[in-house]
Amino acid sequence: MSGFGWDDDMQKVTADEDVWDDLVKRRPEFKKWRTKSFPSFNRMDALNSKSTATGAFARDGGAAGEDGEEEGDDEDEDGDGDGDDDENDTTPAARKRSRPSAVTAMADIASALRAMGSQDEGLGEALAELLERDSEHFEEDELASLGLALADKPRLASVYHSFAEKPELRHSFLRKVLASER
Repeated sequence: MSGFGWDDDMQKVTADEDVWDDLVKRRPEFKKWRTKSFPSFNRMDALNSKSTATGAFARDGGAAGEDGEEEGDDEDEDGDGDGDDDENDTTPAARKRSRPSAVTAMADIASALRAMGSQDEGLGEALAELLERDSEHFEEDELASLGLALADKPRLASVYHSFAEKPELRHSFLRKVLASER
């Protein structure tokens, strides 16, 4: 929809009266935005202007019941569910996204932690070693849980490193970590 602008001094959306009238006629719930100012807009814009969503850490929002609750309607506070102003548009069918495997996710976490440098107490290396040495001994969900446990408690990474040359002890340690996380 065109004809809208921004007034930096008044911190609000601007438009000619006929543009507002047309919008409010089609979408009555937008009436309140006609006179509403947004004093935090510039601060929020500064916080978010350099951010770009890449989807690298996306989670499947469509998976209902993961924590026992189903999601409700996605409608915003102002009643606008999709932000689209055209009444005749239809919502396209939701396409099914494949979820990255736990191994891929852990590899991404390990790479990111390695890039953080020495602050991670060897966490990135521990996760990389876990994938390299022990991935065939654990299911994907177990590897993901182990990765989260090591990230949550970096000292566990040091213990894991100390068992590097003792596979039986290392596997026993990892099983105990898994048991403590359940």
